Amino acid sequence: MKLSAAIMTASAIALMGGTAMAQDSNVYINAGVDSYEFDSYTLSGKIGYNFNEYFGVEGQGAFGIGGDEDAAFDQIVQGSRIQGSLSAEVDNSFAAFARVKLPINERFEVFARGGYHFTQVGFETSAFTVTTAGTPRTIAATEDNIDFDGFAAGVGAQFMFNPLNGVRVEYTFQDVENVEDVSVDGTDFGEFGSDVYSISYVRKF
Repeated sequence: MKLSAAIMTASAIALMGGTAMAQDSNVYINAGVDSYEFDSYTLSGKIGYNFNEYFGVEGQGAFGIGGDEDAAFDQIVQGSRIQGSLSAEVDNSFAAFARVKLPINERFEVFARGGYHFTQVGFETSAFTVTTAGTPRTIAATEDNIDFDGFAAGVGAQFMFNPLNGVRVEYTFQDVENVEDVSVDGTDFGEFGSDVYSISYVRKF
């Protein structure tokens, strides 16, 4: 699934939404698509509450819908060079955020958010080579799930087509502080993170 198609879909849904005027209850939901930097895609939903026009909170859940095929992997990890191919897809992700908003006008706002996420990634690797101090070792192909968590933060913008329906685009960086059971021949992968780009349909109540 391509991000451009997701943009068209989210925009079409928003445009077809009703234009009825209603008192804003400060509750909203989002439904959209996330694109991870390692070419994995998720369908995501958010539910949030705005305490006022500048501050709110939201929860988010996402489930994987696929990704690209194996990609070449060649990286230095704690002094060892690891070479092979890797396929990774997000299975699910859950997060909670505080959100600070800046309204530009009645329809358009920009925002920043920060919070914490829990994400599971499924991955497969080919047989690959680990070279340490000039000595190569061959590691068998493997398939596993990674559970990781860490802080998440990002920025975005939201445009309302009418008082109830709109579209939201954003960027989020998911940091990883704790990686469970992930090592290659005894070498810990250590800390890393991922860039996530998202577009969502917005519905206010």
